[in-house]
Amino acid sequence: MMQVVDTGKAKPEKNMAFDAHLLDVMRPTDTPLLHLYDWSVPSITYGYFTKPEEHFQNDGLQKMGIHTAQRPTGGGALFHTVDLAFSFLIPSEHEGYHENVLENYKYINEIVKSAVLSVVEEEGLLLPEDPQDSKKETERFCMAKPTKYDVMIRGKKSIGAAQRKKKQGYLHQGSIAIMLPKEELLYSVLKYPDVVAPHMKALTYELLPQDASDNDLAELRHKLKRKLAEMVQ
Repeated sequence: MMQVVDTGKAKPEKNMAFDAHLLDVMRPTDTPLLHLYDWSVPSITYGYFTKPEEHFQNDGLQKMGIHTAQRPTGGGALFHTVDLAFSFLIPSEHEGYHENVLENYKYINEIVKSAVLSVVEEEGLLLPEDPQDSKKETERFCMAKPTKYDVMIRGKKSIGAAQRKKKQGYLHQGSIAIMLPKEELLYSVLKYPDVVAPHMKALTYELLPQDASDNDLAELRHKLKRKLAEMVQ
């Protein structure tokens, strides 16, 4: 059983600060928590060790109205234009806490995989091993680089995620890729669009087609949130 909190829409820096706060105040014996949230502006979050100036064009970010924020977790950059964001807070005395970080990924992604597959009515699996072929330019882009225990549908990655583990527990931040960002946006903000954009397109499983309506998007987000909550209660 987990507590479920939906904080609605906010700018990326507020969403990231709230998750960081949840991790800081968590105690080993607390009830685990699923945090659902959305974005009030088009956003990009990037991992603790990622330098955004090496991967994004500042003029393009301003032109496209993209807000950026550093996550309290690691991992690569994630676009939050048409996604569903969520975070799990797992205390250290819970059965889902492991010293091995990959086992934590496996534990969470099994939950998320079941939720997503039940909504889109597809088959999928957790990637058993890291792929060997990767390019330097794509290493810091989560949806352009599948890794072990990622949720794969039709050979493509459907969820980006990153973790931060402390002695009292861990924070797992995730993003379900409902749709890829528009090509115009990618080519406006990326420093290496000719490499990164095709990799994202080839390796990301979109739950909705690019011409999906706003109603379709709202309905799918609602279904995904409800199913995630059902999976942990």
